[in-house]
Amino acid sequence: MDEVIIFNPAWRAYSEMTKLAGGIPKFITLKASNNYNIDFEELENKINNKTKIIII
Repeated sequence: MDEVIIFNPAWRAYSEMTKLAGGIPKFITLKASNNYNIDFEELENKINNKTKIIII
C-alpha cells in the first residue's frame, strides 16, 4: 500500500482522506520545543519506496 507522510498538528481530514483512498498515513509530530519546524532527519527516515505523498 502507498504511504502518505502527514505532519502533526494537521487537519484531521488528511489522514481520513488517505485511508479512504487506500493509503496508509504516517505521522511526524512537529514539536513546540523546535518551534514547530520540520525535523528533516526524521522526515528522511520516514521516506521509503512506498511513500507517494508528503502533506506539508
